[in-house]
Amino acid sequence: MKPYRIVYLIMLAVLSLPLAAGAAFTELPLTRVVLFSSGVGNFVHSGTVEGDARVVLHFSPDQMNDVLKSMVVNDLDGGTVGGISYPSRDPLEKTLQSFAVDLSGNPPLADLLNQLRGTPVQIDTPDPVSGRILGVETRTRKVLSGAETTLLTEHILNLDTADGAVSVPLDTVARIRLTDEALNRELQQALDTLARSVDRQRKTLVVRFLGKGPRRVRIGYILEAPVWKTAYRLDLHNDQSLLQGWAIVENTSDSDWKQVQLELVSGRPISFIQDLYTPRYLQRPEVAPPGQAPVRPRLYKQGMPKKALSDSLAVKARKAAPLPVAPAGQVFSLEPETGGIQRGVQAAVAAAKAGELFKFTVKRPVNLARRRSAMFPIVNQPVKTEKVSIYNASQLRDHPMNGVWLHNDTGTALPPGPVTVYDGGTYAGDALLGSLSPGASRLLGYAVDLEVLMHASGKSDQRLTAVKIVDGTLTETRLVVWTRTYRLKNSADRDRVIVLEHPFTPGRKLVEPADYAEKTDRYYRFRVPLSAGEQKAFVVREQRVRLQRTALLDMPVEQLVYYAGNAEVPPAIKKALENLAAMKRELEALKSDRRQLEERTRAITRDQDRIRKNIQSVGPGSQLGKRYLEKLGNQETQLDQIHKRMEVLDQQIRLKNKALADTIARLSVE
Repeated sequence: MKPYRIVYLIMLAVLSLPLAAGAAFTELPLTRVVLFSSGVGNFVHSGTVEGDARVVLHFSPDQMNDVLKSMVVNDLDGGTVGGISYPSRDPLEKTLQSFAVDLSGNPPLADLLNQLRGTPVQIDTPDPVSGRILGVETRTRKVLSGAETTLLTEHILNLDTADGAVSVPLDTVARIRLTDEALNRELQQALDTLARSVDRQRKTLVVRFLGKGPRRVRIGYILEAPVWKTAYRLDLHNDQSLLQGWAIVENTSDSDWKQVQLELVSGRPISFIQDLYTPRYLQRPEVAPPGQAPVRPRLYKQGMPKKALSDSLAVKARKAAPLPVAPAGQVFSLEPETGGIQRGVQAAVAAAKAGELFKFTVKRPVNLARRRSAMFPIVNQPVKTEKVSIYNASQLRDHPMNGVWLHNDTGTALPPGPVTVYDGGTYAGDALLGSLSPGASRLLGYAVDLEVLMHASGKSDQRLTAVKIVDGTLTETRLVVWTRTYRLKNSADRDRVIVLEHPFTPGRKLVEPADYAEKTDRYYRFRVPLSAGEQKAFVVREQRVRLQRTALLDMPVEQLVYYAGNAEVPPAIKKALENLAAMKRELEALKSDRRQLEERTRAITRDQDRIRKNIQSVGPGSQLGKRYLEKLGNQETQLDQIHKRMEVLDQQIRLKNKALADTIARLSVE
């Protein structure tokens, strides 16, 4: 059968199926968007439904995991949520194989009809016929065309009819109708699955609401969203400057935001992705029939007693007080107007606490087309500032940075972002601001201060401050001092306040100066006033006490002599160390004598091996052999004397070692 006829027959079968019954689909508008600075957004749809309703939402496959993890559904006026359905992510072939009519593998019509053996059908041919499918057979016959013979293959549909078995060539069939409604529905579902698989970028999620009459409903979920950003303008003006902040928001979705309530939350809630959309299958063990499976030993793991938490959580919930809501942000004006950045700009948001986070709510509904971005002013009010010069030798060696000490007295948390600084109405430079809580202060550096020259130099020194001997251990205490000198020169015609950043090293104690303005995990910050034209030095001194412990029994003679000759060591310890050095010298002398005897023994042994080989060559009875034997005897006498001397030395070494160990063990001098 030709391919186009197979497609035609399948389409005829689909068109003959009944339409599915059910409530009409409803779409809820997007009414609220909450964007977080952690890269996610909370999207809320709300509206009204009537009676039993089905609300449809569309997502990409990549969004389904977040939706399934976070979706919250509410029927607010007495109805109930009937459930949520969505297309499975099961492999298409596996899904198609689950239907009574298996369309996996794109089967030809003959194979499809063979699946339906025994099914009642109605066949439209030149002579219509009805019956049950017996099967499809393939026949090959010879066709004579001129002088050539061609083999022709044809498919024959065999039916069991009321009048008996009937064979119908598939080439003559115009339409095949399944008269079994259950199989019709299975075929329709299989074809629907094939149709849905064509659009792999769009997944339809259906939420069912059950109830009577009109009701308010709401659907919310979390999706990945661009991080909303903040950019500031700071206009310096004596001690009271103007801070203006703008939030930058992107609508990267495929739908327009129309009259959406927009909220921007500052903070970093933990968010992750877990694959909940893809079906998972476990490999199950194959179990043999009873009596055939071998019995295996089982290792029982230790269990943990069950602990009920519901009561304690309920008590905590009753004790929890509601969080106060901060008042809406106000609009501040600054007189005289500075730099022109304030005119006509008002904060378009209301700021408030949101749990442990901080939330900016745009006061008016937002309209933002898909793939478009927008900016909203979130801060526009005066703040306390102090002009300073910030010096860090690792950042810039010769000059400090023009900077400002910004105090956040806006009453709101300031998200991180770039700051464009204006001074006297003129652009002065750019700075970076980290997250700043209400009431906190932060340094901002925005330009190089070329009118102040800086130079830093350093040195270190150490001295022995204490020595003691306890339990056979020499403990020495040393004081290490690091001194860093900063030389400052102000060539400007106005006074400066230098904020000097000095590296903070754990374990060191700050000695000079006694106080600092701030300390971070990496730097001390000192305030150094510097008058116009002044040149001065600023010294930072740190120290650390180091303890070094050495076992006296393992200490070489040279080290003992070094400590005994150190002028900073107390006389009593010097005397004890000199005594130990003398004992160790005597012990080393005995060990040296024994090593010499060992070397003499090895030399004689090597010579004896040579003599024995010579005796074998010349014979022991020869005159030369007799001389070798006499020399060998003399060497044996020498070895006996050496071994006796070594035994004496071993005894002396043992006694000296014991005397040294006993002396060290009894020694305690402080």
